[in-house]
Amino acid sequence: MTQDNGTGALNQTADINALVDKKISEDADFQSSLTSLTQEEADAKIAEKKAELTKQEYSSLAEQAKKDKELAENYKIRAEKAEKAGKNTPPAEQISISDLHALRNVHDDDIAEVQEYAKFKNISIKDALNSSVIKTLIAEKEEQRKTAAATNTNSNRPRPQTASVDEVLSEASEGKLPDDPTKLAEAREAKRKTKKK
Repeated sequence: MTQDNGTGALNQTADINALVDKKISEDADFQSSLTSLTQEEADAKIAEKKAELTKQEYSSLAEQAKKDKELAENYKIRAEKAEKAGKNTPPAEQISISDLHALRNVHDDDIAEVQEYAKFKNISIKDALNSSVIKTLIAEKEEQRKTAAATNTNSNRPRPQTASVDEVLSEASEGKLPDDPTKLAEAREAKRKTKKK
């Protein structure tokens, strides 16, 4: 709901006058300075103080309005820049159904390279997949993935745990003999060698 400018200005003036009156009545120092004055002098002082405070309030409102206008202008500029930036982004590339069908057997890591090659050569993805360059590239990358998988598999094997000399001897003294009797003999021999040193 919008107010008529005349009514809005009157309401604003009334609000400022009420605020100024409140500030004057709450200013204890100013009120005490009026007690020694005659009524005419007090009225003149009050009028002077009202004029001063009213001028300050209008200045404050004008300054706030100026800041609000600058802020609104900045928002407008930002919105226009964002809109322009949104218009400048290229649309996403469309892939035809036949290209999708051709890419069904290509590893996910290789799809982008196939698309880039097809775009660079200005050929279809199907034609790019039939080119010797892409066939070689895909074969090399597949070999790298197989090698990496084999390497990772080998490094994840659990290593056989070798019990320490003290563990083998303590278990043997408790009646738990190792599966391989040579381990017990080696543990006893190692213990003797450490005692001699």
